[in-house]
Amino acid sequence: MISLKKLSIIDIGSNSIKVLITNLNSKIYYDILCEEKVPFRMSQYMTPDQTLSEEGSKKLIDILSYFKHLSDYHQSKTILAIATEATRRLKNSEHILNQINQQLNIQVELLPGEMEAYYGYLATLHTIDLSDYLQIDIGGSSMEVVLVKNKKLINSISLPLGAIVTSKNFNLGDEITQEKSEAFKNFINSSFNDIPWLKDAIHLPIVGIGGTIRMISKIYRNLIGDNFKLQHQYILTCENFQTLMSYIDSKELVINRYGIRQGLIFKQLDLPTHSVLDYSLCNLLTHFKLDEHHNDRLKQSTLTLANQLGINDPSSVNILKTISKLHQIGQVISYQNVNKHTFHLLMNVQVNGLTPKEQLMCAYTVKLLDRFNIKLEHANVLNEPDLAHCKKLSLILQLASYLTALKQEFTSLHVKENNIQIQFSHPIPSIYIGKLETLSKLYTEVFNKKLMIH
Repeated sequence: MISLKKLSIIDIGSNSIKVLITNLNSKIYYDILCEEKVPFRMSQYMTPDQTLSEEGSKKLIDILSYFKHLSDYHQSKTILAIATEATRRLKNSEHILNQINQQLNIQVELLPGEMEAYYGYLATLHTIDLSDYLQIDIGGSSMEVVLVKNKKLINSISLPLGAIVTSKNFNLGDEITQEKSEAFKNFINSSFNDIPWLKDAIHLPIVGIGGTIRMISKIYRNLIGDNFKLQHQYILTCENFQTLMSYIDSKELVINRYGIRQGLIFKQLDLPTHSVLDYSLCNLLTHFKLDEHHNDRLKQSTLTLANQLGINDPSSVNILKTISKLHQIGQVISYQNVNKHTFHLLMNVQVNGLTPKEQLMCAYTVKLLDRFNIKLEHANVLNEPDLAHCKKLSLILQLASYLTALKQEFTSLHVKENNIQIQFSHPIPSIYIGKLETLSKLYTEVFNKKLMIH
Protein backbone atom coordinates (compact mmCIF):
# COMPACT_ATOMS: atom_id res chain seq x y z
CA MET A 1 0.00 0.00 0.00
CA ILE A 2 1.39 3.39 -0.99
CA SER A 3 1.20 5.71 2.00
CA LEU A 4 1.31 8.95 0.01
CA LYS A 5 -2.03 10.52 -0.70
CA LYS A 6 -1.47 11.49 -4.33
CA LEU A 7 -0.34 9.20 -7.10
CA SER A 8 0.44 9.64 -10.80
CA ILE A 9 0.12 6.70 -13.17
CA ILE A 10 1.75 6.96 -16.61
CA ASP A 11 0.96 4.40 -19.31
CA ILE A 12 3.28 4.26 -22.35
CA GLY A 13 1.28 2.50 -25.05
CA SER A 14 1.66 1.93 -28.78
CA ASN A 15 -0.73 4.69 -29.91
CA SER A 16 -0.51 7.22 -27.10
CA ILE A 17 0.93 8.01 -23.70
CA LYS A 18 -1.55 8.64 -20.90
CA VAL A 19 -1.37 10.02 -17.38
CA LEU A 20 -3.87 9.65 -14.58
CA ILE A 21 -3.35 11.58 -11.33
CA THR A 22 -5.39 10.39 -8.37
CA ASN A 23 -5.97 11.34 -4.77
CA LEU A 24 -6.22 8.30 -2.48
CA ASN A 25 -8.69 9.57 0.11
CA SER A 26 -8.27 6.54 2.35
CA LYS A 27 -7.50 2.85 2.00
CA ILE A 28 -10.80 2.51 0.14
CA TYR A 29 -11.78 5.64 -1.79
CA TYR A 30 -10.12 7.75 -4.47
CA ASP A 31 -10.61 10.84 -6.67
CA ILE A 32 -9.33 11.42 -10.19
CA LEU A 33 -7.62 14.82 -10.23
CA CYS A 34 -6.36 14.83 -13.80
CA GLU A 35 -6.42 12.56 -16.82
CA GLU A 36 -4.69 13.37 -20.10
CA LYS A 37 -3.60 11.62 -23.28
CA VAL A 38 -0.93 12.65 -25.81
CA PRO A 39 -0.83 10.86 -29.20
CA PHE A 40 2.41 8.95 -29.78
CA ARG A 41 2.36 6.23 -32.44
CA MET A 42 5.54 4.38 -31.59
CA SER A 43 5.66 2.48 -34.88
CA GLN A 44 6.25 5.77 -36.74
CA TYR A 45 9.57 6.15 -34.93
CA MET A 46 10.78 2.56 -35.24
CA THR A 47 13.79 1.79 -37.43
CA PRO A 48 13.98 -1.35 -39.63
CA ASP A 49 15.97 -3.12 -36.91
CA GLN A 50 13.12 -2.61 -34.39
CA THR A 51 14.74 0.15 -32.32
CA LEU A 52 13.19 3.48 -31.36
CA SER A 53 14.84 6.29 -33.30
CA GLU A 54 16.56 9.25 -31.67
CA GLU A 55 13.67 11.47 -32.78
CA GLY A 56 11.19 9.06 -31.17
CA SER A 57 13.23 8.94 -27.94
CA LYS A 58 13.26 12.75 -27.72
CA LYS A 59 9.50 12.98 -28.31
CA LEU A 60 8.83 10.26 -25.73
CA ILE A 61 10.95 12.02 -23.11
CA ASP A 62 9.34 15.37 -23.94
CA ILE A 63 5.85 13.94 -23.32
CA LEU A 64 6.96 12.32 -20.06
CA SER A 65 8.54 15.62 -19.00
CA TYR A 66 5.16 17.30 -19.52
CA PHE A 67 3.44 14.62 -17.43
CA LYS A 68 6.01 15.10 -14.67
CA HIS A 69 5.22 18.83 -14.65
CA LEU A 70 1.52 17.96 -14.35
CA SER A 71 2.34 15.71 -11.41
CA ASP A 72 4.34 18.48 -9.74
CA TYR A 73 1.49 20.93 -10.27
CA HIS A 74 -0.92 18.54 -8.52
CA GLN A 75 1.70 17.88 -5.79
CA SER A 76 1.86 14.22 -6.70
CA LYS A 77 5.30 13.04 -5.62
CA THR A 78 4.83 9.36 -6.45
CA ILE A 79 4.85 8.30 -10.11
CA LEU A 80 4.08 4.78 -11.28
CA ALA A 81 5.09 4.49 -14.93
CA ILE A 82 4.46 1.41 -17.03
CA ALA A 83 5.21 0.44 -20.63
CA THR A 84 3.43 -2.32 -22.51
CA GLU A 85 3.84 -4.53 -25.59
CA ALA A 86 5.09 -1.89 -28.05
CA THR A 87 7.98 -1.00 -25.74
CA ARG A 88 8.64 -4.64 -24.88
CA ARG A 89 9.26 -5.31 -28.58
CA LEU A 90 11.89 -2.59 -28.94
CA LYS A 91 15.44 -3.95 -29.15
CA ASN A 92 16.71 -0.82 -27.38
CA SER A 93 13.99 -0.72 -24.73
CA GLU A 94 16.49 -1.04 -21.85
CA HIS A 95 18.48 1.92 -23.19
CA ILE A 96 15.30 4.01 -23.60
CA LEU A 97 14.13 3.28 -20.05
CA ASN A 98 17.57 4.14 -18.66
CA GLN A 99 17.43 7.47 -20.52
CA ILE A 100 14.05 8.25 -18.98
CA ASN A 101 15.33 7.40 -15.51
CA GLN A 102 18.49 9.49 -15.87
CA GLN A 103 16.82 12.56 -17.37
CA LEU A 104 13.50 12.61 -15.50
CA ASN A 105 14.06 10.37 -12.48
CA ILE A 106 11.08 8.27 -13.57
CA GLN A 107 11.46 4.50 -13.32
CA VAL A 108 9.37 2.79 -15.99
CA GLU A 109 8.27 -0.78 -15.38
CA LEU A 110 8.19 -2.93 -18.51
CA LEU A 111 4.92 -4.66 -17.83
CA PRO A 112 4.62 -8.35 -18.86
CA GLY A 113 1.52 -9.25 -20.84
CA GLU A 114 0.13 -11.29 -17.94
CA MET A 115 0.28 -8.22 -15.68
CA GLU A 116 -1.49 -6.13 -18.33
CA ALA A 117 -4.23 -8.74 -18.25
CA TYR A 118 -4.32 -8.73 -14.44
CA TYR A 119 -4.66 -4.95 -14.11
CA GLY A 120 -7.38 -4.98 -16.76
CA TYR A 121 -9.14 -7.67 -14.73
CA LEU A 122 -8.98 -5.46 -11.60
CA ALA A 123 -10.49 -2.58 -13.59
CA THR A 124 -13.47 -4.74 -14.51
CA LEU A 125 -13.80 -6.47 -11.13
CA HIS A 126 -14.43 -3.16 -9.37
CA THR A 127 -16.49 -1.35 -12.03
CA ILE A 128 -18.78 -3.94 -13.66
CA ASP A 129 -20.93 -6.33 -11.63
CA LEU A 130 -20.40 -9.56 -13.59
CA SER A 131 -19.34 -12.92 -12.12
CA ASP A 132 -18.45 -14.96 -15.22
CA TYR A 133 -17.08 -13.46 -18.42
CA LEU A 134 -14.29 -13.39 -20.97
CA GLN A 135 -12.34 -10.13 -21.04
CA ILE A 136 -10.40 -8.80 -24.03
CA ASP A 137 -8.13 -5.76 -24.07
CA ILE A 138 -7.20 -4.75 -27.61
CA GLY A 139 -4.29 -2.34 -27.75
CA GLY A 140 -2.17 -1.26 -30.68
CA SER A 141 0.38 -4.05 -30.34
CA SER A 142 -1.24 -6.80 -28.29
CA MET A 143 -4.49 -8.31 -27.14
CA GLU A 144 -4.93 -9.64 -23.61
CA VAL A 145 -7.57 -12.31 -23.04
CA VAL A 146 -8.78 -13.15 -19.52
CA LEU A 147 -11.21 -15.82 -18.35
CA VAL A 148 -13.08 -14.91 -15.16
CA LYS A 149 -15.31 -17.29 -13.21
CA ASN A 150 -17.08 -16.31 -9.98
CA LYS A 151 -15.17 -12.99 -10.13
CA LYS A 152 -11.83 -14.86 -9.96
CA LEU A 153 -9.16 -14.69 -12.67
CA ILE A 154 -8.87 -18.27 -13.96
CA ASN A 155 -6.66 -17.96 -17.05
CA SER A 156 -5.04 -15.18 -19.05
CA ILE A 157 -2.83 -14.78 -22.11
CA SER A 158 -1.26 -11.93 -24.09
CA LEU A 159 -1.34 -12.30 -27.88
CA PRO A 160 0.48 -10.19 -30.51
CA LEU A 161 -2.87 -9.28 -32.09
CA GLY A 162 -3.05 -5.54 -31.50
CA ALA A 163 -4.95 -3.29 -33.90
CA ILE A 164 -1.83 -1.69 -35.42
CA VAL A 165 0.05 -4.98 -35.80
CA THR A 166 -2.80 -6.89 -37.44
CA SER A 167 -3.72 -3.94 -39.65
CA LYS A 168 -0.12 -3.80 -40.90
CA ASN A 169 0.31 -7.57 -41.29
CA PHE A 170 -2.90 -7.97 -43.29
CA ASN A 171 -2.70 -4.62 -45.11
CA LEU A 172 -6.03 -3.50 -43.66
CA GLY A 173 -5.19 0.20 -43.71
CA ASP A 174 -6.57 0.73 -47.21
CA GLU A 175 -9.35 -1.17 -48.93
CA ILE A 176 -10.50 -4.29 -47.08
CA THR A 177 -11.26 -6.91 -49.72
CA GLN A 178 -13.13 -10.17 -49.17
CA GLU A 179 -9.84 -12.02 -49.54
CA LYS A 180 -8.12 -9.91 -46.86
CA SER A 181 -11.11 -10.28 -44.55
CA GLU A 182 -11.14 -14.08 -44.88
CA ALA A 183 -7.37 -14.31 -44.33
CA PHE A 184 -7.67 -12.15 -41.22
CA LYS A 185 -10.55 -14.18 -39.78
CA ASN A 186 -8.75 -17.47 -40.45
CA PHE A 187 -5.64 -16.18 -38.70
CA ILE A 188 -7.63 -14.97 -35.67
CA ASN A 189 -9.52 -18.25 -35.39
CA SER A 190 -6.26 -20.18 -35.67
CA SER A 191 -4.83 -18.09 -32.81
CA PHE A 192 -7.93 -18.79 -30.70
CA ASN A 193 -7.62 -22.53 -31.44
CA ASP A 194 -4.27 -22.45 -29.66
CA ILE A 195 -5.94 -21.37 -26.38
CA PRO A 196 -7.42 -24.57 -24.92
CA TRP A 197 -9.25 -22.88 -22.04
CA LEU A 198 -11.34 -20.71 -24.39
CA LYS A 199 -13.78 -23.63 -24.52
CA ASP A 200 -14.63 -22.78 -20.88
CA ALA A 201 -15.86 -19.36 -22.06
CA ILE A 202 -18.62 -20.72 -24.30
CA HIS A 203 -21.79 -18.56 -24.06
CA LEU A 204 -20.18 -16.11 -21.60
CA PRO A 205 -20.48 -12.35 -22.16
CA ILE A 206 -17.35 -10.58 -23.33
CA VAL A 207 -16.03 -7.50 -21.53
CA GLY A 208 -14.07 -5.25 -23.88
CA ILE A 209 -11.27 -2.91 -22.74
CA GLY A 210 -9.05 -0.56 -24.70
CA GLY A 211 -9.24 2.26 -27.21
CA THR A 212 -10.08 -0.01 -30.16
CA ILE A 213 -13.13 -1.44 -28.40
CA ARG A 214 -14.29 2.00 -27.23
CA MET A 215 -13.94 3.40 -30.76
CA ILE A 216 -16.08 0.56 -32.17
CA SER A 217 -18.73 1.38 -29.56
CA LYS A 218 -18.53 5.11 -30.29
CA ILE A 219 -18.90 4.61 -34.04
CA TYR A 220 -21.88 2.30 -33.57
CA ARG A 221 -23.62 4.69 -31.17
CA ASN A 222 -23.09 7.59 -33.56
CA LEU A 223 -24.64 5.53 -36.36
CA ILE A 224 -27.82 4.90 -34.35
CA GLY A 225 -27.98 8.50 -33.09
CA ASP A 226 -27.24 7.69 -29.44
CA ASN A 227 -25.95 11.01 -28.07
CA PHE A 228 -25.61 10.02 -24.40
CA LYS A 229 -21.90 10.41 -23.75
CA LEU A 230 -21.39 7.84 -20.96
CA GLN A 231 -20.40 4.47 -22.48
CA HIS A 232 -19.20 2.39 -19.53
CA GLN A 233 -21.13 -0.90 -19.41
CA TYR A 234 -22.74 -0.20 -22.80
CA ILE A 235 -23.75 -3.48 -24.43
CA LEU A 236 -23.20 -4.41 -28.07
CA THR A 237 -24.80 -7.54 -29.52
CA CYS A 238 -23.23 -10.27 -31.64
CA GLU A 239 -24.44 -8.58 -34.83
CA ASN A 240 -22.24 -5.58 -34.00
CA PHE A 241 -18.99 -7.38 -33.23
CA GLN A 242 -18.31 -10.74 -34.79
CA THR A 243 -15.07 -12.74 -34.62
CA LEU A 244 -14.42 -13.63 -30.96
CA MET A 245 -18.10 -13.44 -30.07
CA SER A 246 -18.91 -15.99 -32.76
CA TYR A 247 -16.00 -18.19 -31.69
CA ILE A 248 -17.35 -18.62 -28.13
CA ASP A 249 -21.01 -18.09 -29.11
CA SER A 250 -21.29 -15.01 -26.93
CA LYS A 251 -24.41 -12.87 -27.19
CA GLU A 252 -23.07 -9.55 -25.92
CA LEU A 253 -19.99 -7.38 -25.66
CA VAL A 254 -19.93 -5.14 -22.57
CA ILE A 255 -17.83 -1.98 -22.89
CA ASN A 256 -15.46 -1.14 -20.03
CA ARG A 257 -14.22 2.45 -20.32
CA TYR A 258 -11.52 1.76 -17.74
CA GLY A 259 -8.21 -0.05 -18.20
CA ILE A 260 -4.87 -0.86 -16.65
CA ARG A 261 -4.40 2.61 -15.12
CA GLN A 262 -7.56 2.21 -13.07
CA GLY A 263 -6.49 -1.36 -12.30
CA LEU A 264 -3.26 0.04 -10.84
CA ILE A 265 -5.31 2.38 -8.63
CA PHE A 266 -7.38 -0.50 -7.30
CA LYS A 267 -4.15 -2.40 -6.62
CA GLN A 268 -3.14 0.39 -4.19
CA LEU A 269 -6.43 0.23 -2.29
CA ASP A 270 -7.60 -2.23 0.33
CA LEU A 271 -11.08 -2.91 -0.98
CA PRO A 272 -13.54 -5.07 0.96
CA THR A 273 -16.01 -7.39 -0.73
CA HIS A 274 -18.72 -5.15 -2.12
CA SER A 275 -21.20 -4.68 -4.91
CA VAL A 276 -19.80 -2.48 -7.67
CA LEU A 277 -22.74 -0.06 -7.44
CA ASP A 278 -22.56 0.30 -3.64
CA TYR A 279 -18.83 1.00 -3.81
CA SER A 280 -19.27 3.54 -6.60
CA LEU A 281 -22.02 5.36 -4.69
CA CYS A 282 -19.89 5.54 -1.53
CA ASN A 283 -16.89 6.75 -3.53
CA LEU A 284 -19.00 9.47 -5.16
CA LEU A 285 -20.43 10.56 -1.80
CA THR A 286 -16.88 10.83 -0.48
CA HIS A 287 -15.93 12.86 -3.55
CA PHE A 288 -18.83 15.25 -2.93
CA LYS A 289 -17.83 15.45 0.76
CA LEU A 290 -20.92 13.67 2.04
CA ASP A 291 -20.86 10.83 4.54
CA GLU A 292 -20.89 7.39 2.89
CA HIS A 293 -23.98 6.52 4.96
CA HIS A 294 -25.77 9.66 3.72
CA ASN A 295 -29.43 8.88 3.02
CA ASP A 296 -29.16 5.22 4.12
CA ARG A 297 -32.54 5.52 5.86
CA LEU A 298 -34.11 7.05 2.74
CA LYS A 299 -32.63 4.29 0.58
CA GLN A 300 -34.18 1.60 2.78
CA SER A 301 -37.57 3.36 2.86
CA THR A 302 -37.50 3.79 -0.92
CA LEU A 303 -36.71 0.13 -1.58
CA THR A 304 -39.34 -1.05 0.94
CA LEU A 305 -42.08 1.09 -0.62
CA ALA A 306 -41.10 0.00 -4.13
CA ASN A 307 -41.23 -3.65 -3.11
CA GLN A 308 -44.74 -3.21 -1.67
CA LEU A 309 -45.75 -1.66 -4.98
CA GLY A 310 -44.36 -4.68 -6.84
CA ILE A 311 -41.31 -2.90 -8.24
CA ASN A 312 -38.35 -5.06 -7.28
CA ASP A 313 -36.59 -6.07 -10.49
CA PRO A 314 -32.77 -5.68 -10.31
CA SER A 315 -32.63 -2.70 -12.69
CA SER A 316 -35.26 -0.72 -10.77
CA VAL A 317 -33.58 -1.54 -7.47
CA ASN A 318 -30.27 -0.20 -8.81
CA ILE A 319 -31.91 3.00 -10.04
CA LEU A 320 -33.72 3.53 -6.72
CA LYS A 321 -30.53 2.88 -4.75
CA THR A 322 -28.74 5.48 -6.83
CA ILE A 323 -31.32 8.25 -6.73
CA SER A 324 -32.02 7.82 -3.02
CA LYS A 325 -28.32 8.23 -2.25
CA LEU A 326 -27.43 10.88 -4.87
CA HIS A 327 -30.59 12.90 -5.54
CA GLN A 328 -29.25 15.93 -3.68
CA ILE A 329 -25.66 16.02 -4.96
CA GLY A 330 -26.63 19.06 -7.02
CA GLN A 331 -26.19 21.02 -3.78
CA VAL A 332 -22.45 21.09 -4.50
CA ILE A 333 -23.33 23.58 -7.25
CA SER A 334 -26.20 25.39 -5.56
CA TYR A 335 -29.15 24.54 -3.35
CA GLN A 336 -31.31 26.58 -5.73
CA ASN A 337 -32.48 24.39 -8.61
CA VAL A 338 -30.88 21.41 -6.88
CA ASN A 339 -32.75 18.83 -8.96
CA LYS A 340 -31.66 20.51 -12.18
CA HIS A 341 -28.03 20.43 -11.04
CA THR A 342 -28.33 16.80 -9.92
CA PHE A 343 -29.81 15.92 -13.33
CA HIS A 344 -26.80 17.38 -15.14
CA LEU A 345 -24.34 15.69 -12.77
CA LEU A 346 -26.01 12.31 -13.30
CA MET A 347 -25.77 12.90 -17.05
CA ASN A 348 -22.01 13.36 -16.82
CA VAL A 349 -20.60 11.67 -13.69
CA GLN A 350 -19.95 7.95 -14.13
CA VAL A 351 -21.82 5.68 -11.70
CA ASN A 352 -20.24 2.23 -11.98
CA GLY A 353 -22.62 -0.69 -11.70
CA LEU A 354 -25.26 0.98 -13.88
CA THR A 355 -25.73 0.60 -17.61
CA PRO A 356 -25.86 3.89 -19.58
CA LYS A 357 -29.63 3.43 -19.92
CA GLU A 358 -30.06 2.94 -16.17
CA GLN A 359 -27.98 6.03 -15.42
CA LEU A 360 -30.02 8.04 -17.90
CA MET A 361 -33.19 6.82 -16.16
CA CYS A 362 -31.71 7.98 -12.83
CA ALA A 363 -31.24 11.46 -14.28
CA TYR A 364 -34.80 11.59 -15.65
CA THR A 365 -36.25 10.27 -12.38
CA VAL A 366 -34.65 13.20 -10.54
CA LYS A 367 -35.75 15.67 -13.23
CA LEU A 368 -39.35 14.54 -12.69
CA LEU A 369 -39.17 15.71 -9.07
CA ASP A 370 -39.51 19.29 -10.35
CA ARG A 371 -41.96 18.82 -13.19
CA PHE A 372 -44.01 15.70 -13.82
CA ASN A 373 -44.75 16.24 -17.49
CA ILE A 374 -41.46 16.52 -19.36
CA LYS A 375 -40.34 15.93 -22.91
CA LEU A 376 -38.21 12.87 -23.66
CA GLU A 377 -34.96 14.20 -25.12
CA HIS A 378 -33.07 10.90 -25.53
CA ALA A 379 -35.51 8.92 -27.65
CA ASN A 380 -32.71 6.78 -29.11
CA VAL A 381 -31.99 5.38 -25.65
CA LEU A 382 -35.27 5.68 -23.74
CA ASN A 383 -38.84 5.18 -24.94
CA GLU A 384 -42.18 6.32 -23.55
CA PRO A 385 -42.62 3.20 -21.35
CA ASP A 386 -39.18 3.92 -19.86
CA LEU A 387 -40.28 7.48 -19.08
CA ALA A 388 -43.50 6.14 -17.53
CA HIS A 389 -41.41 3.87 -15.33
CA CYS A 390 -39.22 6.82 -14.31
CA LYS A 391 -42.41 8.57 -13.18
CA LYS A 392 -43.22 5.65 -10.89
CA LEU A 393 -39.73 5.66 -9.41
CA SER A 394 -39.84 9.44 -8.91
CA LEU A 395 -43.15 9.18 -7.02
CA ILE A 396 -41.72 6.43 -4.83
CA LEU A 397 -38.70 8.59 -3.97
CA GLN A 398 -40.92 11.60 -3.17
CA LEU A 399 -43.19 9.69 -0.80
CA ALA A 400 -40.25 7.95 0.88
CA SER A 401 -38.58 11.37 1.34
CA TYR A 402 -41.66 12.79 3.09
CA LEU A 403 -42.01 9.75 5.35
CA THR A 404 -38.30 9.85 6.21
CA ALA A 405 -38.63 13.53 7.16
CA LEU A 406 -41.66 12.58 9.32
CA LYS A 407 -39.91 9.64 10.97
CA GLN A 408 -40.95 10.80 14.46
CA GLU A 409 -44.64 10.71 13.55
CA PHE A 410 -44.74 7.97 10.88
CA THR A 411 -45.71 4.53 12.15
CA SER A 412 -46.77 2.32 9.21
CA LEU A 413 -47.63 2.06 5.51
CA HIS A 414 -49.78 -0.59 3.84
CA VAL A 415 -50.38 -0.90 0.10
CA LYS A 416 -53.93 -1.99 -0.67
CA GLU A 417 -55.63 -2.74 -3.98
CA ASN A 418 -56.99 0.78 -4.48
CA ASN A 419 -55.09 2.88 -1.96
CA ILE A 420 -52.02 3.26 0.21
CA GLN A 421 -52.75 3.52 3.94
CA ILE A 422 -50.29 5.79 5.82
CA GLN A 423 -50.50 5.84 9.59
CA PHE A 424 -49.07 8.62 11.80
CA SER A 425 -48.86 8.46 15.60
CA HIS A 426 -49.98 12.08 16.02
CA PRO A 427 -50.89 15.07 13.81
CA ILE A 428 -48.36 16.29 11.27
CA PRO A 429 -47.86 19.90 10.03
CA SER A 430 -50.53 21.03 7.58
CA ILE A 431 -47.87 21.83 4.98
CA TYR A 432 -46.99 18.12 4.82
CA ILE A 433 -50.67 17.25 4.53
CA GLY A 434 -50.89 19.54 1.51
CA LYS A 435 -47.79 17.96 -0.07
CA LEU A 436 -49.18 14.45 0.48
CA GLU A 437 -52.57 15.43 -0.98
CA THR A 438 -50.85 16.77 -4.11
CA LEU A 439 -48.80 13.58 -4.31
CA SER A 440 -51.97 11.52 -3.88
CA LYS A 441 -53.36 12.86 -7.17
CA LEU A 442 -50.23 11.68 -8.99
CA TYR A 443 -50.33 8.27 -7.26
CA THR A 444 -53.95 7.91 -8.39
CA GLU A 445 -52.93 8.81 -11.95
CA VAL A 446 -49.84 6.56 -12.13
CA PHE A 447 -50.51 3.67 -9.70
CA ASN A 448 -54.31 3.91 -9.53
CA LYS A 449 -53.92 4.14 -5.75
CA LYS A 450 -54.93 7.07 -3.58
CA LEU A 451 -52.89 8.03 -0.50
CA MET A 452 -55.00 7.64 2.64
CA ILE A 453 -53.59 9.52 5.66
CA HIS A 454 -54.56 8.46 9.19
